[in-house]
Amino acid sequence: MRSLFIALIMTQIILVYDVNAEIYRCVDKNGKVTYTTTPGPGCKLLPESIDPKNKNTETPIPNKPKKPSRDISPMICTTNEGYVACIKEEWLDDMTAFVNQGDKDSFKTYIELKRCVIMNGNLRVTVTDWPGMFGGKTEFIYQGVKFWTYREGINYGQ
Repeated sequence: MRSLFIALIMTQIILVYDVNAEIYRCVDKNGKVTYTTTPGPGCKLLPESIDPKNKNTETPIPNKPKKPSRDISPMICTTNEGYVACIKEEWLDDMTAFVNQGDKDSFKTYIELKRCVIMNGNLRVTVTDWPGMFGGKTEFIYQGVKFWTYREGINYGQ
């Protein structure tokens, strides 16, 4: 239920717009991490940030998916609309933290950098790493690109 709530909030706070800026990772005195285009105290420029002269805003995508962490058989499934999927598992963790902290700016930055997307429903994907019996994250491939999402983001019932 909590994952559904998080997904609904995420879909409500997305505002996509063009970005031509450098991205800074900021850590405050309490250890809270945020991402912004305006540097301040405790901020460092991300090496992956966008060069304003370079209009290519896409995050590099690995050429081929990593081998699954467990010995499983891939399964064709479909996506559920409105859930977040990220190219790296740790970016999915970041997105969850942003929602829990109410950090809309960092959330939007990850979407703008194309690190994560809000999934459309009914996309055919190949699940390559299962979330396990009690939920969690799952890995899937869509059009040759590996993504991570939460169990609820995938419809396993095909």
